[in-house]
Amino acid sequence: MVPRPSEHAPRAPFARRKIPRWVRKTLADSTLIVFSILLALAADGWWEERENLNRARRSLVTFEHEIQQNRADLSKLLPYHRTLERSFSHAATTHTVRSVTDWHRIEGWAGGFHPAFLLDTAWKTALATGVISHLDYETVAALSRVYVLQERLDAYNRSTLSTMDPTDVAMASTVQRASVYLQDVTTYEELLLREYEAALARIHRHVPAAAVTARHGPGQGP
Repeated sequence: MVPRPSEHAPRAPFARRKIPRWVRKTLADSTLIVFSILLALAADGWWEERENLNRARRSLVTFEHEIQQNRADLSKLLPYHRTLERSFSHAATTHTVRSVTDWHRIEGWAGGFHPAFLLDTAWKTALATGVISHLDYETVAALSRVYVLQERLDAYNRSTLSTMDPTDVAMASTVQRASVYLQDVTTYEELLLREYEAALARIHRHVPAAAVTARHGPGQGP
């Protein structure tokens, strides 16, 4: 029997076969879909990064305003505490304050220690919203030093002032305690003012002071 040609004729390699039109169209459509997805992801990533940068910039403007306000308040308060520090240091050394009447006659005394009440809304908001993660390390470190020091000063004020007992019976020990307290407080406040300057310098590397003033005006909120 003579074999049929179709049984022994070599088949053309797959690479040489003509790819059906519908296959080519499917491959082209699939490639276009993948490209479109990648392009959309890239666009979303770019937009998200841009929005994060805008949020970070807005938070820096808020930080700038809050720190400026705290610095102004503390700068007004520090001279009073320095005056009291000298007066109570002298009283503690000379033992000249023995009664409530003597206490109220201490030079510079204005009816209280007047502890600083410093704002921290910008810091708490940045932590709660996660915007702090979009700031550079050096700026975050500078801001962290400011607000940690504020927190420690506030805790020290609360814990120490609650122990003051300016009665005749406890006067001697209270004057000594007040002298130590004022030495510590002025040290805290002087350090905090330096940290304010360092933090503002970091902020102004990203947000110029002129731009902040133009946006909010002096003394206005963010």
